[in-house]
Formats: sequence, C-alpha cells, structure tokens
Amino acid sequence: MRCLLMRWKLCFLLSILFLSLAGCGSVASTSTLSEPTVLHVERDSLIPLNHFAPLSRTITRGDAVQKLYNAASALPTFTDTRNRSCPADHGLIYHLRFLHASTLIQQLDLQPGVCGGVSISKDDVRPDTYTFDTLFAQTIGIPLSQVYATPFPLKTKPVP
Repeated sequence: MRCLLMRWKLCFLLSILFLSLAGCGSVASTSTLSEPTVLHVERDSLIPLNHFAPLSRTITRGDAVQKLYNAASALPTFTDTRNRSCPADHGLIYHLRFLHASTLIQQLDLQPGVCGGVSISKDDVRPDTYTFDTLFAQTIGIPLSQVYATPFPLKTKPVP
C-alpha cells in the first residue's frame, strides 16, 4: 500500500511539474516576434507610364502598426473570384512591410480604391475597404485623399 501511495505522489508531482513546464513553454511560443512594431510604406506604380508623387514612411508607433496589421488580417476574403474590369485603375500600389524591430513579419501590397485589394500573399488577396484605407491614412499620417493619389504627367517634348 505504501508503494502505491508513493507512486501516486510521484505521478502527481510529475504532473504538476509537466504542467508548469508546459506553461513556461507556451509563454515562450507566444513570442512578441509575431507582433509588428514597425511599418515601412513605399508608394509605387504598376503602370510604368503613370508616375505618382514619391511617398516613403516608417511608422514606429507599435500600437498603431499592430492595429493596421490586425485590420488587414481581418479583411474578408473575396467571395467573387471572377476577373473584374477596372478601366480607371491607375496602377497605384503601396508596399507595406510589417516588422518586429528589424525582422520582417509580413509584406502586404495595398491597391486602394473600389477595384483595389490587399494582397496578403500570392493566393490571398482581399477586397480593399474605405475603413481600411482610412485607418491606413491615419497610421501613416496623410490625408485620405492622398491615399487615392492620381498620376501626374511627365514633361515630354511636343511631337512636331
């Protein structure tokens, strides 16, 4: 009987030890490396003839960066995967790089507007929303109207 009691105590103590170690392990696995603290934004054009005013921003307000990152992750997926015609698309694109310190966590591409989308990966493109664009503008510190920039013409020589 005494041997059985000792085994039970040993099993009980080992269980507590295991749970304690498992708890420590879960703290380590939910590292803050998955939480972005820095955002780099670059404005670009997908259409070579369209040129936009340059825009490059680095945002280091961790709470604002995390909020935008979460908003992008929460965007719904496209329900209609057919090709869409968007003749007014100027090719405007923003490259968003979310980092934890200097470690890249996620790169997204934002094409703002009605025909736009947020490319989370090659196979995961989500519809852009006015709410997301508004949060994006607030996060990077520009007016919403500048998010929907229009291309400016190049100065060219007149054709004779």
